[in-house]
Amino acid sequence: MEDLPLLDITLLRLKNRQESLRAVASGAGVEFEWLAKFGQGRIADPGVRKVQKVHDYLSKKQ
Repeated sequence: MEDLPLLDITLLRLKNRQESLRAVASGAGVEFEWLAKFGQGRIADPGVRKVQKVHDYLSKKQ
């Protein structure tokens, strides 16, 4: 999985998470609304900083 781009890895981890989307948003320090849209693929260019925050948070949970 680590050969995938950061965006793809983060989306996979988000889909396979064990906790609520609100908990992930809070833990990662991003807005819930943004995270919900990101998880649905509704943000064309989500921004590397926010994606990195989510990735780092979810990586700690695995």
